[in-house]
Amino acid sequence: IPKGEPCVKNVTLLASAARTSTSNGDTMPGADNYTSADVLLTVSAASGTSPTLDVYIQKLLPDNTTWQDIIHFQQASSTVKQLCSFVMSATATPITVQTAAATVNTQVATLLGGVIRVYYVIGGTNPSFTFSVKADFFA
Repeated sequence: IPKGEPCVKNVTLLASAARTSTSNGDTMPGADNYTSADVLLTVSAASGTSPTLDVYIQKLLPDNTTWQDIIHFQQASSTVKQLCSFVMSATATPITVQTAAATVNTQVATLLGGVIRVYYVIGGTNPSFTFSVKADFFA
């Protein structure tokens, strides 16, 4: 952890807003300064016909192009709060790179990564979700 940084850092990874199509949030550098995180997904509104929301936390791989899923929250179709506690894993076992393909409701055993982002996939007919993603990072 850099000198002067707190042992716990609260971050809004994706501010609450209504969204209607697949996209990603801004990147957050410096995640590798922390060893674990509590990540909270809050869906405060959902509408449309058969709406679905898949939210991923991804890390940028060393090629600075490819994103690896590290968390895939349970698919949402209505209002919900979901918490995922991520603990860094120094696994030596190779893993297959997955971009928006990790199994629903899973966490990949890996290091947290230097740069992370939120990626989300919205489906259904005329879907709209209002949601946010916040995290506490721990040193």
